[in-house]
Amino acid sequence: MTELTRAFLLSVYTLGVLLFLCSLNAFAEQTKPIHIPAGLYQGIQGETARYTLLEFKDNGQHSLINLHIATSFRKGEIHQFTNEQVNCSPLLCLINVATQQGEQINLHLAPYLETGFNVLEVIAGNNGKVLLSSHYTLVHRQGQSTPRSFMEKYSQQLMAQTPLASNSVYGFWLEG
Repeated sequence: MTELTRAFLLSVYTLGVLLFLCSLNAFAEQTKPIHIPAGLYQGIQGETARYTLLEFKDNGQHSLINLHIATSFRKGEIHQFTNEQVNCSPLLCLINVATQQGEQINLHLAPYLETGFNVLEVIAGNNGKVLLSSHYTLVHRQGQSTPRSFMEKYSQQLMAQTPLASNSVYGFWLEG
């Protein structure tokens, strides 16, 4: 084998090792668990007409807030959970939240685009049997939640409404 052939084979071998190491690094980047940045994630579950707000905080104290749209957000539930109840893999995050009634809420979050999550929510009773499952999308929200922003913007007009004694269409109308 000539010196030129050895040098060529050595450079091909070195290039192969470098490519292998780079592919390992790229694979390691892909296998990192999903990270849920602090902030508000909101969505609407259409089948139950429920507004869901998932609040992640830097201090590890998080909230799952479900508000019923039909009651104008007056009725709902707030469930607290911590980082210990969040388990993320490279593909999805599983959040287990126990309710005060002894039910278990399991949220399966898969990344949705760059700003949110597709969610499969499964609620099990205290006997372990599934009571309800639903799916929805949560998107990241900068600042306050949509209902809070709406109320700040229109609360004066809403409070000024007086009930009419008629059978016609009545209510608060937004002009576009």
